[in-house]
Amino acid sequence: MKTGALLKRFIPYYRKYIWIMALDLFCAALTTVCELVLPMILRYITNVGMQDLSALTVRMIVSISAVYFILRVIDGIASFYMAYNGHLMGASIETDMREDAFAHLQKLSDNYFNNTKVGQIMSRITSDLFDVTEFAHHCPEEFFIAFRNQRNHIRELNARIEDSLLGNKVVRAFANEKVELGKFSRDNQEFLHIKRQTYKYMAAFQNTIRMFDGLMYVVVILAGGLFMIKGLILPADLVAYTMYVTTLLATIRRIIEFAEQFQRGMTGIERFTELMDANVDIFDEEDARPLTDVKGEITFRHVSFEYPDDGSPVLSDIDLTIRPGEKVALVGPSGGGKTTLCSLIPRFYDPTRGEILLDGQNIRKATLESLRSRIGVVQQDVYLFSGSVYDNIAYGRPGASKDEVIGAAKLAGAHEFIKALKDGYDTYVGERGVKLSGGQKQRISIARVFLKEPKVLLLDEATAALDNESEHVVSESLDKLAAGRTTLTIAHRLTTIRGADRILVLSGSRIVEEGNHEALMERRGVYYHLYTSSGAAEQP
Repeated sequence: MKTGALLKRFIPYYRKYIWIMALDLFCAALTTVCELVLPMILRYITNVGMQDLSALTVRMIVSISAVYFILRVIDGIASFYMAYNGHLMGASIETDMREDAFAHLQKLSDNYFNNTKVGQIMSRITSDLFDVTEFAHHCPEEFFIAFRNQRNHIRELNARIEDSLLGNKVVRAFANEKVELGKFSRDNQEFLHIKRQTYKYMAAFQNTIRMFDGLMYVVVILAGGLFMIKGLILPADLVAYTMYVTTLLATIRRIIEFAEQFQRGMTGIERFTELMDANVDIFDEEDARPLTDVKGEITFRHVSFEYPDDGSPVLSDIDLTIRPGEKVALVGPSGGGKTTLCSLIPRFYDPTRGEILLDGQNIRKATLESLRSRIGVVQQDVYLFSGSVYDNIAYGRPGASKDEVIGAAKLAGAHEFIKALKDGYDTYVGERGVKLSGGQKQRISIARVFLKEPKVLLLDEATAALDNESEHVVSESLDKLAAGRTTLTIAHRLTTIRGADRILVLSGSRIVEEGNHEALMERRGVYYHLYTSSGAAEQP
């Protein structure tokens, strides 16, 4: 994106701080005036002294010194304002941009996160925007006083570190520490190479500037000396010109430093705009209305879906009606579209074709908040936020009372083990709940959904990763949770869904069989072979 277009996207963030920026520019002007006054004062005193030393009185020197002292006080106040409020303005703009970026991320669909590294996203809303802070402050100010590859690679490095740390158990399980170290070392050395090239050009540029500085002083000495010999200037004029050259060179160095800062800032703005331009494909329609009095009837009408990045069909022409309170199980080979079908109901994705209705209303005509607040999701891979047990359960309904949180834990069969923890409900669960067992995490996630009190329940292989004992306890909790609610269960262990009202068999992007357990077993079709081959038929 061109610089002009980037600045056009960035400038509106100044509007809230226009008066701060105006005063910042005024302070910059004051500091510039103060820098220009000293050579003039010294030139005046020197000229007066050389012409008539008696004309230099104590009163004159004290008056001039007092004036200059006042100017330095003004300069100090102005510099403090620029250093504090100017930087604070930049930090405030950074904060506004980060909030906008995070709010935009909340609107993006799963498809965006499936194709973007989390480490890169984090870099865009942290380190990239920090450069914008300095740019936002110094851009107008430096004009008044008057590394793209590096940034890309550090994002990749962040993503590599995050990937390795989050997967550290897998790394150790396969004894691949040396492999990860090798990959990191290659990326790290590549980053060093980029930095080396940057510093090489920087050193050459800085050396050129220093040579230019020296040349300027040579010209002043040579020309000034010759003009003094010719009587065209006075010695005081030479002193003043020398000081002006010093001020000029300092200004040039600041502009050069700003050029580097400008480049970093523009790169940060570019990364910000790339994030903000990411397409929001799941959004509230203009005529969307909140759902009210939800019963839980779900209808699929000729629904098809394919992922935009590969175009292969995942679901094809699905027609399905699920009655309020009905327990429906989804089974089938991996990749058959079970999880995708469930993900379409809370609009994590939208169908490529067809429509989905909730109580007869197209879910695209309902507000996302009202739709998703009526749907509870329990997944195999439980995510707990870093914080306490209490915080993670209360996440199901922010603002819930302590009694309600404890009540939800009791319904989920989690209260007893929570009380046995060192700090009870205040126990810190660790990163992603690492301090708890799989069964404990799953029961906390179920308590979270109990607190939400949804009308529709989606269970995505919720017991697949648990041992037999934990599965039994969690299954009892899920049975309580599903009571009176429209429930769709994606089953990994087929023994857990024999009591479902209806079983749907998905294969090849379509529903190939449906019925209850007994009817499907009598048919001896796909479900029969899945059930018998899994060994479920031998279990009581």
